[in-house]
Amino acid sequence: MGLVSIKYGAVATAVIGVWIALGPAHSSLPLSRALVAGFLVIAPAVAIARLLPSMNRAAALIVAAAGSVAINTLVAQSMLSADLWSRHVGVIVVGVVATLVWLIPTPGRAKSRPRVTGGGA
Repeated sequence: MGLVSIKYGAVATAVIGVWIALGPAHSSLPLSRALVAGFLVIAPAVAIARLLPSMNRAAALIVAAAGSVAINTLVAQSMLSADLWSRHVGVIVVGVVATLVWLIPTPGRAKSRPRVTGGGA
C-alpha cells in the first residue's frame, strides 16, 4: 500500500466521519443508527488492520476489532468523565482517531531510494 493510498484512506475516513456525524446521526431512523454504529466499529478496525500486514488475516481481524472497541471505549470514557458527552462529537472524535491511526507509518514499508552507482560526470 503506497503513501498515496494511505492518505486517501485517512481523508476518506475523516470525510465519512464528519458526514455521518452531521447527517444521519441526527436522524432517528434505525438505518442511520446502524450506519453510525458501523462507522464507529469499522473505521478504527480498518485503520488498525492496515498496520498488521505480516499477521494472519484472522488474527489481524481479531486484533483490529479489539483495538476498535478499545478506541471507542476510551473516547466514550474520556468524554463522559469530562462531562462533554455528545453522540455527534463522539463520532467525530472516533473518526479523527481513526484518521490519525491511518497516518501512522508501517514498519518495513519505507520508500526505497534508487541506488546511485558511480558513473561518469
